[in-house]
Amino acid sequence: MKNFFLRIKNWFVLHAPTRRRLIQIYAALLYNANIKGYISGSIYTGNSKYACVPGMNCYSCPGAVAACPLGALQNALASSDKRPAYFMLGILGLFGLMFARTICGFLCPVGLGQDLLYKIKSPKVRKNKITRILSYLKYVLLVVLVIAIPVVYSIRGNGGTPGFCKTICPAGTFGGGLGLLLHPNNRALLDMLGPIFTWKFCVMVAIIVAAVFLYRPFCRFLCPLGAIYGFFNRIALIGVKLDEAKCTDCGLCVAHCKMDIKKVGDHECINCGECMSVCPAKAIRWKGSKIFLKGNELSAPASTETVDIRTMRLDFATDPPAPAVATATAASSAPVSTASSAPIPSNVRMIEGETAISKGGDGGANNDTERKSARKPKGKRFWMEFAAWATAIALLITALVYFNFIDVTRVAAGASENMKLPSISVTVDDKAESLASIYGEGSTFIILTDGGEASIPVITTSMVAYADFKADYSAVASKMRLIAVYPEAVDGSFIERNELGGGDMMFASVKDSDLSKFAEMDEEHNEESISYPTIIILNSKGIVTKRENAPEVERLADLIQNANTGHEVGSFVPSFNVRKYGIDADGTFGRLTETFNPYDNLGKVTVINFWATWCGPCVAEIPSFNRIANEFSDVTVLAIHGDSGEQESERKYRNVAKFISEPVAGSKDSWSEYKILFAQDNLFGMTCLTYELFGGGDVWPMTFIVGKDGIITFVRMGSITYETLKKEVQKALDA
Repeated sequence: MKNFFLRIKNWFVLHAPTRRRLIQIYAALLYNANIKGYISGSIYTGNSKYACVPGMNCYSCPGAVAACPLGALQNALASSDKRPAYFMLGILGLFGLMFARTICGFLCPVGLGQDLLYKIKSPKVRKNKITRILSYLKYVLLVVLVIAIPVVYSIRGNGGTPGFCKTICPAGTFGGGLGLLLHPNNRALLDMLGPIFTWKFCVMVAIIVAAVFLYRPFCRFLCPLGAIYGFFNRIALIGVKLDEAKCTDCGLCVAHCKMDIKKVGDHECINCGECMSVCPAKAIRWKGSKIFLKGNELSAPASTETVDIRTMRLDFATDPPAPAVATATAASSAPVSTASSAPIPSNVRMIEGETAISKGGDGGANNDTERKSARKPKGKRFWMEFAAWATAIALLITALVYFNFIDVTRVAAGASENMKLPSISVTVDDKAESLASIYGEGSTFIILTDGGEASIPVITTSMVAYADFKADYSAVASKMRLIAVYPEAVDGSFIERNELGGGDMMFASVKDSDLSKFAEMDEEHNEESISYPTIIILNSKGIVTKRENAPEVERLADLIQNANTGHEVGSFVPSFNVRKYGIDADGTFGRLTETFNPYDNLGKVTVINFWATWCGPCVAEIPSFNRIANEFSDVTVLAIHGDSGEQESERKYRNVAKFISEPVAGSKDSWSEYKILFAQDNLFGMTCLTYELFGGGDVWPMTFIVGKDGIITFVRMGSITYETLKKEVQKALDA
């Protein structure tokens, strides 16, 4: 029985994770601390997403709490026609100077996944000349996909295209793709899948299969982030270092390494430290930190010591050194164990059973010495390491608690909807009231102002614009209350000075302590201060809309009207205005100022489709919408082009117009000849506001059918067939 428990103990000793593995697991958990994202099927969009983690971890993964440096670099380069990517280059430079490819060996979740796959028992493909040549492929991908394609597309005005993320990155496919697609709340995303995702899925599967037989194929052959960090390997603060004076050029380190290195610490070295245990001359050591890195694998002991080889975790069976190296070692008086073809340092001997390895030749006496030594007080190094790990664990626990239980409002795009208003008191006509009691069960339209000319509750400094706004507001005043809230320290005389008193508007002051709560409601930026003016629309459920830098009067009228509308079946369609594409004055197809509003089309059925030029399923289904427009004279089909990027110039609008005016694939006709009304979101330079009104987050395409009375009768998130579309349109006509 005693031997049984000792065998169990020895098994755990042999299979316990190394320190490097623990750090890898820790990093993966810290990067993906938003566990509730996997439960809700949503992406975290809080403040930490503006920061980058050192290793590769997809921004779109439900658990990710920060951005991937490689994706951030591509996005920065995609905007290089407007601003240089200095910030991201600086971040990558900082990571490189500190850690270099130690990040690959210790801090990258993709590397951890490949390490675990390689542990599966199978025939292993050893490194050779072919793998060495293939290791340079990642530098080609860095130049072409990461740098050239985003920059070229940006200069040409076609919008940024993250080439590597879009075509290869397995972290994006596994974390961002499958991580979202497997959740039942995101079934509509399945309709968006096209040939690009199919290609990326095949690439991911190929990498996973290859990782079982070949050590870290993605890191060695395809990872541009590893290529970037490789440039810093020689000068980084932390990593492995070869002492040239002690090195005997036996070649054991290179032979034992599974990466395609030519020398310890070169650009292919991931600084895992496994080479230290096979160096008979102890010429390899850690540079930099001695807390987390030193001792990951035992260094070769001094010649007077004997070490239990079980603790060395050498994988000679799966990747033995080359015969030539073994011969060289034998010549240098390092005997080779008969149990393995790999050379073992002269001071290391195999043991059987549970007997501990001792110093010297007499096992019993030296075992007593070791036991006495084990009872000695812990040294300074132990307590430093203990404090470091305790701090790291406390950080991980704090991150898990914060992202899963405290930061509950920042879980997905559009999270401001239905967010409750904090408890805030305002002073109205020298009477303090709770803002919640003011808006009650109805709806309230709040304008935050500092009392200055530029931020009075007017869309511009023009009183004419203010008068127009009051007229628009009066149309829905029976359903809403309008409150202009300004800091308590502001002199209220600005109301009379600007002739703002009277009418339906209510002016109220608020204490600075309560005013800061309005800033806390900004789920996207978590600002500590408020931008003036800020528009907030509330109803009985909570916040409906929150916008900084208020838009034009016409748009505000829509926002007010939409406080009591929705995007579900049975709701009144939200009021919106989008510009339609048409014939310009010079006779070319382009963008006109004529707008479309669904309430101008009452009496007819309106089919609203949200699409984008880059969305394959969207483009494929447009002809079906044109068939509906031709078959039903009482149906108006509106195809609204949205764009997830910033509409900073006329150029992008022109690119969309060019796409519509060119011949459709497989036909001589262009979309511009269709009966469909093509329109553009971002009417007032605000990204995808109409798309957001209809609940758009990450789903393309989306289709809504609006009845003759303005009530939504059908909603489809994702692609739709012609047969289904025709059936639902007929229902709306017959209603």
